[in-house]
Amino acid sequence: MKIAPLPVNEMDRLEALKSYEILDTGSEQSFDDIVNIASLICDSPIAAISLIDSHRQWFKSKLGLNVTETSRDLAFCAHAILEKSVFEVKNASQDPRFMDNPLVKGDPQIQFYAGAPILDKNGFALGAVCVIDKKTKELTSNQKEALASLSRQAMSQIQATQVQRELDAANHQLEVAQTLIESFTHDFEKVAMDQLTQASKNVIWMTDPYKTQMLYVSPGYEKLFEKTCKSLYEDSISFLQAIHPEDRARVVKSFRKQLLGTYHEVFRILTSSKHEKWIQDRSLILPAKEGSSLKVIGVCQEISLQEAIEIQQKNSNKNN
Repeated sequence: MKIAPLPVNEMDRLEALKSYEILDTGSEQSFDDIVNIASLICDSPIAAISLIDSHRQWFKSKLGLNVTETSRDLAFCAHAILEKSVFEVKNASQDPRFMDNPLVKGDPQIQFYAGAPILDKNGFALGAVCVIDKKTKELTSNQKEALASLSRQAMSQIQATQVQRELDAANHQLEVAQTLIESFTHDFEKVAMDQLTQASKNVIWMTDPYKTQMLYVSPGYEKLFEKTCKSLYEDSISFLQAIHPEDRARVVKSFRKQLLGTYHEVFRILTSSKHEKWIQDRSLILPAKEGSSLKVIGVCQEISLQEAIEIQQKNSNKNN
């Protein structure tokens, strides 16, 4: 049995896989659908979405398998991630790389395998969409192309799941922060919010919209914007100055409309080092209580260009 060599970019590949936070998550219909379609198109009783960790292959979705993971050393998919196109083994029992593999000699008695690598936007292979049979065979060119298409769909679904998870986390932070603000004094609010956000890559902020005064900004602001929190308290206009000149007027207009509804914008910022980043900013209004002024609290996070395009399209569709 030949153990698959490590990809030349293995450390970066593992970091990329970890960043999607997909390992050891529960079953999801969207992934199960991909596996079912792969099985039908390739006329194979076994199919799976396999992700290759440092020491194992873990199945996000599977059909015809009773295990959730196997050793990476035994994994056919560990070979598939070394390829840019479909990796096919037509007769495993006659292939010197796999003929004495326990997965060939024992359950699930693999004789045929085909796997299309799941490649992210940076070209890192996270795993594979694969089909398996207990008899020898060969896929047609159309079946191979379909399997490759399904691997791209799997990657899109992994990205969509990541975006939704981050949105859910941002919404949860808003809810928690609002509860803190409504329940405690401002001094305690700041301490509690710092504890809430110090390990988060998102930035929680709070302002008085009429006084254009920044009341709170979480520690993550300094890393995201490359500016000190102190500078923002001293001059809240510096937040606007960080917004890309081409996006500034739109963001200001949208924020002012917030007083009549909700605020959800994506825009570019220019950091102190002139590095351009895409930002998603969401906020809600905290109604004024007796003896206090109106407050707006929001969550700001860095997103990719593709995510920015998708959010802008969704916002545009809602407004139409």
